[in-house]
Amino acid sequence: MAHCHKCRDLNDGRTWRTSIMAGFEDVTEADFACPKNLKWGQTDLKKAVKFEKGGAVTINGKKCIPCTEKRKARREAAKRVSQ
Repeated sequence: MAHCHKCRDLNDGRTWRTSIMAGFEDVTEADFACPKNLKWGQTDLKKAVKFEKGGAVTINGKKCIPCTEKRKARREAAKRVSQ
């Protein structure tokens, strides 16, 4: 979620979104929907992101699979270190 603030800025983020479009086969225009379900202009990610019991991560109520997998991997690594 390193570029979310830049990307979700509808006008000022357009140049940046255009620059990354080549890396995505299914993106055909610069004003694409967020794959993580963030809305245009959403800058308060703390309100959007929820850490559910069991390890799931949701963004605006939609489960974020990559985020959930990263969180699960970090939790498992922490368990191994503490044993």
